[in-house]
Amino acid sequence: MYEHGNFDGRRLTWSDCDFEHLGNWGFTDKTSSWHNNQTRGTVTRVYNWVGYRQQLWASTAPRRAPTSVTRTTTRPTPSRSADR
Repeated sequence: MYEHGNFDGRRLTWSDCDFEHLGNWGFTDKTSSWHNNQTRGTVTRVYNWVGYRQQLWASTAPRRAPTSVTRTTTRPTPSRSADR
């Protein structure tokens, strides 16, 4: 994920499937573009914590251009770590 649009600015990458708190990396409210380079069909889900996990968007790999955003407007059911 990138700090600015068009894959510019600071970049964060991970190789393990896990929950990451973007605030720990100084990325709170800063992600503007991303590339999901996981195995085909793998879904990345990004959440905002507001007393529960509120899904902001999801991305299915692979994508060559910035991924379209899927936003939820209803309160999602809290998921367990194994549901990643």
